[in-house]
Amino acid sequence: MKLTRLPFIFVMVFYIQTSTAQTTAIPDPNFEQALIDLNIDSDGVVNGHVLTADIENVVELDFSNLYDSFFYNGGIITDFTGIEDFTALEILNLTNLTVLLQEEQSDVFNSNTNLKDFRADTGSFDVGPFIQIPYLDFSNLDNLEYISLVTSFQINSINLDNPNSNYENLTIDLSHEYWDPPSTYTVCINVSTAQAASSNQYPYNTWNIITPQPDQNGYVYRDYQFSSTCSLSVNDFKNLTAIAVYPNPAQDKLWFDNPRQINIDKAEIYNISGQKVRWVSKVGDFMDIASLNSGVYFVRIISGENAVTLKILKH
Repeated sequence: MKLTRLPFIFVMVFYIQTSTAQTTAIPDPNFEQALIDLNIDSDGVVNGHVLTADIENVVELDFSNLYDSFFYNGGIITDFTGIEDFTALEILNLTNLTVLLQEEQSDVFNSNTNLKDFRADTGSFDVGPFIQIPYLDFSNLDNLEYISLVTSFQINSINLDNPNSNYENLTIDLSHEYWDPPSTYTVCINVSTAQAASSNQYPYNTWNIITPQPDQNGYVYRDYQFSSTCSLSVNDFKNLTAIAVYPNPAQDKLWFDNPRQINIDKAEIYNISGQKVRWVSKVGDFMDIASLNSGVYFVRIISGENAVTLKILKH
């Protein structure tokens, strides 16, 4: 009797162990491919998930050395869902990735409560990959010590309004190599007491915020301001994101669909390397793209202090 039950018991134990193995969904295939390139995703297959056991003890996630293998293969990450299960993560380095996140992903790193060091740098604005993360919500990260956004493509605001931490001795590097005088691009830093921050009171007098040095004419491309209300209004966001471009893929002309008739100040087109290849300061119904080479491009539409970026394919 015992002999006949042993195989059954073994099968049941095996079934329980395999069926309870936890996985984490990674819906963005380029994010998962980057994890495979770093030998973190142990099955080595882009299948929409990783074993949670593969990621839950990772302390440092450094993508900065994937430039050749990842960027030149056209890898663009638009969704970091799944990173919340990197529960031990202290250092996150997105440098040299091509990242395109919309506002709804602003808090995607806010569940990594052990995070101390966040870097999203690009080597140059004119060549190489670019990073667009318009809004960052770090209001839940009590241990944050360092934020680096050197030459990042776009950052509108950083939310540091945290009731549980004053971020004493925090460093924020907003350096930028790209100059567009006389314009100054202002980053809004959301804090609990904007008046105290602006008057350099504690704890803000312990912060080190690095901005570009003025050029010979005194122009600075990127600056910052403190505010208690940095968030883009719901109406502004809906109006801006209602804009569409068509056809996609496009061949000769790229048309703008602006159903809410908001004022568009400028439209810019960037190639996959982050180079600005076309722009217009007076936006009409369309842009002529006939001379552009075939490939993937990003259209950045700017209205006031806000911008939205759309991905297109040129035939």
